[in-house]
Amino acid sequence: MWWYEAPRTLAPVGYALERLYLARYRDQNVITISRSTSDDLRGLGFTGPIHVIPMAVSTPALRALPAREPVGRLVSVGRLVPSKRFDHVIRAFALVRERVAAATLTVVGDGPQERELSELADAHGLGSAIRFTGRVPEAEKRRLLQAADLLVAASVREGWGLTTTEAARLGTPSVVYDVPGFRDSVIHERTGLLTPPNPDSLADAVVRTLGDRALYLSLREQAWRAWRDLSWDRTAAAFERALPRADG
Repeated sequence: MWWYEAPRTLAPVGYALERLYLARYRDQNVITISRSTSDDLRGLGFTGPIHVIPMAVSTPALRALPAREPVGRLVSVGRLVPSKRFDHVIRAFALVRERVAAATLTVVGDGPQERELSELADAHGLGSAIRFTGRVPEAEKRRLLQAADLLVAASVREGWGLTTTEAARLGTPSVVYDVPGFRDSVIHERTGLLTPPNPDSLADAVVRTLGDRALYLSLREQAWRAWRDLSWDRTAAAFERALPRADG
């Protein structure tokens, strides 16, 4: 994240100092939201207990899945910043369009890269096949997630794949990069597909999913079932159970 979000002169300094300023906490008790983050903390030398508590989202889960046939409606959600790598999403989408002529992409979110990404889409001749909505109200975001066939994402890393979980609760599986966070919220070949972090692999996985009806319907069903029972009560209870151990 340092290399993507910090100024070039600051990035190497922050990256180098991170281990040093975290060292004082290495024997402390930690609560975190994903196995990926737990593994990273161990890699940074943390030796104390690490409690991974389940995530929750506010997006209501569908009570039942309506019928759907995939036609190529893709959505990608997040801040338009370098670490989210929307440029990879757009390049992958351009490759998808070469094989799935009806495919469309809706990019939901705002940020400093909006103009740059719009220009990249124009450079690939994507025209009306791609739409940038900017920031939208929560209800509209849910509508767009539910209307899509697939959510696609190419972040450098996540703490947890929040948007993939929101999409899954609405019956929309994900095709995303195999990076920390996403590999916690997307179960490969069950609730979505994880791909090597490059646009060609992302495009191949999208085309494969859209072209295999049995695979798509299986991913959709399992994505919805996997995360439909998440709740803030469950998360709060897990957090509360971890607190006495942390105090001890």
